[in-house]
Amino acid sequence: MLEYVFDQWAFLLDLNEERLSNKMNEYCALFGTKANPEDPSACKSYLCIDGVNVRVCYPTRYQERYYKGAYKYHGIKFQGMVSPVGIVESCYGPLPSVRNDAAMWDIARDFSAMTRINERVGRVCTVLGDPAYRGRRMRAFIVTSHDRNRPLTPEELTHNGNLARARVCIEWTFGRIFSLWRRLSFVPRMQVGVSPLGKLYLVCVILSNVHTCLNGGNQTAYYFGGEPPTLEEYLSAPRPARRRSRAHEFYNTARQVLDDNYSMY
Repeated sequence: MLEYVFDQWAFLLDLNEERLSNKMNEYCALFGTKANPEDPSACKSYLCIDGVNVRVCYPTRYQERYYKGAYKYHGIKFQGMVSPVGIVESCYGPLPSVRNDAAMWDIARDFSAMTRINERVGRVCTVLGDPAYRGRRMRAFIVTSHDRNRPLTPEELTHNGNLARARVCIEWTFGRIFSLWRRLSFVPRMQVGVSPLGKLYLVCVILSNVHTCLNGGNQTAYYFGGEPPTLEEYLSAPRPARRRSRAHEFYNTARQVLDDNYSMY
């Protein structure tokens, strides 16, 4: 069943350019209620982006690839984008936890799809991110808070506070995935090279989106006052022109790069 869901629906975790272009004004207005409460219609951000670490069992090989010093455990990492209606619009991974968020942004290459979306809507729109995405090459696509290592003006402090209130939704979404699918939290069974951990997490993300559609929303949707798509609308999304989804392409690359097929998929 895991293989079937992944093969049939993995494309749902690629940025859907058509749906996001049609929903752009709605998503920007919903984020604007928190990120720019004085004038929600002026908000130009339509998604939130962040990385999430999934803890894994102590690996017997390539331990240095998976050890995250900040958290003192081994893990794999994914990058997700969440809309204000509670749907994970994009999820990329897995990569070893030693990769930071900025590196995942470069590898995932979501900026290519975002550029095409901006061309469709005829204006520059962005996503909301944490300070890990504060880099020159990402400024055109990701809005982050102002650096707190210097004195901030009252306007900058207000901007940081509003951004935090809007961006908290992605933390709720990641937490909800672990709450719905307890298998992800059972570390002794999360064995790299033994279980298909990459497919497992991505399938859990797809099923979490289905759960949101069936229940008419989640904490994120209620927070912003948005309405998620119906199950029929979500699953009837047009398949990409390419034969294989981005997740399939990453899977084939990972098998070639890692020795002995010691892959996270």
